[in-house]
Amino acid sequence: SRQNASAADPNDAGGPVIMIGRYAGTFKATGKAMQPQVAHIWTISDGKAARFQQLVDTLAVARATGTA
Repeated sequence: SRQNASAADPNDAGGPVIMIGRYAGTFKATGKAMQPQVAHIWTISDGKAARFQQLVDTLAVARATGTA
């Protein structure tokens, strides 16, 4: 499948770093396009990534893969 990502709203407010954006791609097996919304939440400690959490619109992905 072909994919890309765009960060619409990175936010560094002194706590966790939050990125809100979208993935875009086409699922090869079904030919269906998708653009699920995503959020990345990074916790930085001593200048390094200490924790990462990703939230994705799984329904949009499931519809593109034919599993919804």
